Amino acid sequence: MAVIDSGNDAAGKANVTTGHELRTIGPNTRTPDGGDPMYDGGFATLVAEIDAGSVTGSPYQRAADMSDGYRLRVGVDQISFFDQFAGSAINTSLWTQVASVSTITVANGYLNLNAGNAVASTNVCRVQTYRTFPIFGEFGLQGEWVGVYTASSAQINSVVEAGFFLASGTTAPTDGAFFRWAANGEFWCVISFNGVETAVQPTRAPTYNERHHFLISMGNDAVEFWIDDLLYCDIDVPAGSPAATATNNLPLAFRNSNTGIVPNPVQYRVSQVAVTISDMAGTKTWAETMVGMGLGAYQGPTGQTQGGTSNYAVSAAPATGVLGNTTPSYTTLGGQWRFAAPVAAETDFPVFGYTIPAGTAARDPHRGRGHQAASCPRARSPVLGGRCCRRRAGPGHRRALRLSAHVRAGHVLPHHDEADHGHRDRDGDLPWHLHGQRVLGVIRPRKHAASTRD
Repeated sequence: MAVIDSGNDAAGKANVTTGHELRTIGPNTRTPDGGDPMYDGGFATLVAEIDAGSVTGSPYQRAADMSDGYRLRVGVDQISFFDQFAGSAINTSLWTQVASVSTITVANGYLNLNAGNAVASTNVCRVQTYRTFPIFGEFGLQGEWVGVYTASSAQINSVVEAGFFLASGTTAPTDGAFFRWAANGEFWCVISFNGVETAVQPTRAPTYNERHHFLISMGNDAVEFWIDDLLYCDIDVPAGSPAATATNNLPLAFRNSNTGIVPNPVQYRVSQVAVTISDMAGTKTWAETMVGMGLGAYQGPTGQTQGGTSNYAVSAAPATGVLGNTTPSYTTLGGQWRFAAPVAAETDFPVFGYTIPAGTAARDPHRGRGHQAASCPRARSPVLGGRCCRRRAGPGHRRALRLSAHVRAGHVLPHHDEADHGHRDRDGDLPWHLHGQRVLGVIRPRKHAASTRD
């Protein structure tokens, strides 16, 4: 128990006021011989504890940053990528995948690397984003995901790597920052500059066969490795390197490979993948951000087996459509079209009719905002999305059907011109939610048309 002398000014002791209150504020001025206020008091320093040091052994603290105008600097993160692996198929619009004997599946909200439990030497499977992510100066790059190393313990000859990196086959990544469960059973945090690795082994590894939240934060001067909101290691950029990695744009990747025969099969499961650029309040609109993440309305949603939304075959003519007043000739958003000259001169024919996939527990619904609904003022019946655009080129002229630009990120209301009135938000945009609705493109041929194709 500590004893504090009361009401004194003795040097070397904790002093209290005459009211028995502990004196905690030092002098508020600094003189040349008044000592260093960092130690002698006189003000309070604002410091945030980023990590308590449960793994590293020492607390990780950062001071607040002030601008030259004496204002506290703050930052807003910019989301760049997200996927949660809904359904039973990988979104091939977002990911590229390579597998040799080992298999890749999607089930129960997880991407499964080595789902078939391959144990032979050189078996490998890898997925990585098509998109690469940059590091802009002091704006950090963060990649996070939920991961499970399914074996009950580390397995010899099994190598699992997860993070930002470039790699092929079973050879070590040629550039990047990533976690590694190594072939000798050890767990490492690694940065690689053009194949030259700097690796740190944390004091402990994440628990095997349990769900963990992994995060890698890359900056100009260091790379932080976090698991379950605990800092596992902080690797400074080596003195001889200009940056942590040689490449300024890297994909987020996951690889499970065997360097020899593995005693017991290892799966690595991944879910809830996200990439953000730290402290950068970007100027992109929400629609632009979503399209950049592969979530445009013209792309298939995660959880759906991907296919084309355009009626277009390379170096081949389109199939001849059958014109009708109620049923579209093609089931795509647009593309090439072809049909025989119709007899009727003033009949509206739906050419393209694409059904937006409905959202389910296994498939994400599309949602977003369109900036303007296109309309076909001469339409005799409600039409969804699409505008009639005619180009005259003589008796056998071609006509182009142009789907409005908003279709890639926006909705289509049943459209007569007056359909939008009362449906716009304060910005004049049309809110939309696409659930099983159809986007139609309509044309009205002229009398002298012999055929049409575009």
